[in-house]
Amino acid sequence: MEEMCDLCEGDACFSVDSVNNGFFLRSFKLCKKQVTKNSPDAIICPYRRKGVHGMRKEWSRLLLVAGCLLIGCLLGYFVSVTQAREQDDPAYLAYFEEHDLPVPEPAEPLNNIAGAGLLLAGVPTGLMLYRHIAGKWGLCAGKKLLIGIVTFPIYTLLGVVGVIPFLLYQVIRLVLRK
Repeated sequence: MEEMCDLCEGDACFSVDSVNNGFFLRSFKLCKKQVTKNSPDAIICPYRRKGVHGMRKEWSRLLLVAGCLLIGCLLGYFVSVTQAREQDDPAYLAYFEEHDLPVPEPAEPLNNIAGAGLLLAGVPTGLMLYRHIAGKWGLCAGKKLLIGIVTFPIYTLLGVVGVIPFLLYQVIRLVLRK
């Protein structure tokens, strides 16, 4: 993630870590263009965090989850169409009759579409949730990876439950910011 200064576009910025009694508090971005010889106080640059391809972190998260939701809904639609066409296929029906099995009913198209969309959008939402929680714990990379692999189904399900509230929260937050 790249941090860009609004004043100097990051050309003259440097990071300063704030430490109090040996504990790391926060990192500041200082701009060399604002620090003068006459003024001992440096002015903290207003900077914005940028994510993927220069986009703000909030927008990139919102677009990632919304894109996954749309792709999942599209895949759910294709599953619904495939299930509907299987009911018209005589070879498919003959297979179940040969083995004395009941012919499965196709699922409701809305259930397929919503389920696939929420499941696919739940993965990045759950990963964001896990990344936030793991960052607060302060674990090393190996432990984060191991715990992340083991708990993948759990935070994916939490992500599926939290997709809609996450999207609403991000949209409201971005609208109120402007």
